[in-house]
Amino acid sequence: MAAPVQGDETAHLIYEFERRAYPVRNSVLTVGRDAGSHVLIREPAVSRNHAELRAEDGKFVLHPCGVNPTSVNGTPLTEARALAEGDKVEIGTAILTFTNRRLPLGVAVIEPAVASTREKDAGTRRNTIKHPILNTTAPEPEEISRFSPRTLLIAMVVIAIVVYFLGR
Repeated sequence: MAAPVQGDETAHLIYEFERRAYPVRNSVLTVGRDAGSHVLIREPAVSRNHAELRAEDGKFVLHPCGVNPTSVNGTPLTEARALAEGDKVEIGTAILTFTNRRLPLGVAVIEPAVASTREKDAGTRRNTIKHPILNTTAPEPEEISRFSPRTLLIAMVVIAIVVYFLGR
């Protein structure tokens, strides 16, 4: 086991949108769209295994793992980088703030699940991500219409004629 990192009791990664803080300990903190990630971000621009935050030599180092871009303070991350107090990590549209200080008011601390209790979730795959408002998935193209536009037009004209003559 690695030696304790200085200040690891107060180091957190804060998911700004949800106002949740994830404690960063001596192990690896995973960020991604996969249900097994410690920090779960459900959006299409996030890879299932997007990034890892590791304690290395007294520092917390962010390692990009996914093919989708990760930025730190607006600079694209191409290789591992040590995080400093207040660094803003951008993953998709999510903003995560690294802090070694006291947490701001209104931020809930979320303890990551133990690796053996985390389950893989098929629902985090891109083709099943649900619309946030409608809570539905996009229909497959063949489900949109099984009739040709010409058939639909003829049916609408016939219905209009029937309604016209029955309404007299």
